[in-house]
Amino acid sequence: MQNTSSALADLSLSDKGNVSTTFANASDDDDCSDSSSAGSAYEGNSAVLDTVTRQQFEEGRTRRFGTTNPEVMDIVFWRAMVEARTDPWGFRQKFPKTSSPGERRGEREDEGISEVNRSADERNSEDEGNGDEQDGKHDGEEQGNGDGDQSSTTATAATEQHQPTESADQAPHKEIFPGYGPPIWCNPGRLGQPRITLLDGTKVEIAGEHEDFYDPDFLVYNDVIVYHPDKTFTIYGYPEEDFPPTDFHTATYHPGSSSIYIIGNMSAPSGTVETPVYWLRTTDWKIFPLAPTGKSPGCIAQHRAELQGDEIRVWGGRRYGGGNGEEGSEVENGKAWVLRLKDLVWREG
Repeated sequence: MQNTSSALADLSLSDKGNVSTTFANASDDDDCSDSSSAGSAYEGNSAVLDTVTRQQFEEGRTRRFGTTNPEVMDIVFWRAMVEARTDPWGFRQKFPKTSSPGERRGEREDEGISEVNRSADERNSEDEGNGDEQDGKHDGEEQGNGDGDQSSTTATAATEQHQPTESADQAPHKEIFPGYGPPIWCNPGRLGQPRITLLDGTKVEIAGEHEDFYDPDFLVYNDVIVYHPDKTFTIYGYPEEDFPPTDFHTATYHPGSSSIYIIGNMSAPSGTVETPVYWLRTTDWKIFPLAPTGKSPGCIAQHRAELQGDEIRVWGGRRYGGGNGEEGSEVENGKAWVLRLKDLVWREG
């Protein structure tokens, strides 16, 4: 059942610029102005965190794809994260021990021994010798090496998880770092997440990623969060085949057709050549993959886009050619492409 009745404590998303112009919302140090995004900074309701039980956390901590297009994701923990605008690390501190054996193993890292760097024989010997006694250690503490440098083994494993063939996006319940459990679903401060404002004041946040492969909660999302003018919000999920995990894309609002055009994706599957384009219909929040013809800019991300009449002009950014974690190459300076919306044809412009 659709539930949008949970009110935000103080929703004051800023309205900036013209709704027809959008930019890929990259990290703060990227030269990628977000002068037209809706923004997402507002005073969250941190008190809601105290109402989340361990069971609700365990049931909702992992990302899941929608089963319908769209599906209202009425998940208690997700809604609490949106209301509180908190980092997932806070919940790792609130619930330091979970049902994840890996996370319980991670509690031993305060002894100065990295779980990742120890040999398998050493870990097995310790587990067999201590059994469940380890579960009683360090209650109330979140352990791990989050404040220190990751070992080369950890970094390599994390990079492999970031590859499109075996990414954390395609296996959302897998641990990226042993000892931390699977990534925790979150929405505050996602990177590569366009945010726009519709004519009626509705704010929309589309997909994006949390941190990067070095973070135990790294994940690329495919959800849409809609903040309504009455200060309620709805989280929509989508089948992966309709809208895959997407980041560093642009989202361009076309008021005449009540549509948002989503262009680009840094995390597109390996081998992607054409530009990913999706149509988000704001009347019912369905997403449709599109297949424009003509000469496209390629698999771009971190670019800019602007609505010009019934066309979208795209320029800048990097061309990734698919493949998570690839550095990509800069789009040729001064080049631009135009997508004609009436027949979905690309041309250089």
